[in-house]
Amino acid sequence: MPRRYHKCCFCEGDLSERKITVDYRWGETLVTVIKNVPAGLCEVCGEQYFKAPIVKAMERV
Repeated sequence: MPRRYHKCCFCEGDLSERKITVDYRWGETLVTVIKNVPAGLCEVCGEQYFKAPIVKAMERV
């Protein structure tokens, strides 16, 4: 199975594919919470990576 994510741009840690909860914010106000979002998550620093179709879907919410 090919890897979907590579290395973290910030710390070069390995990324693992996970389903996460995303808080969409505008300034200090919580706008919405989206659960079970597919993402690449850095195992070292926790940076989150999303594929373009996922970002587009979140923007439509």
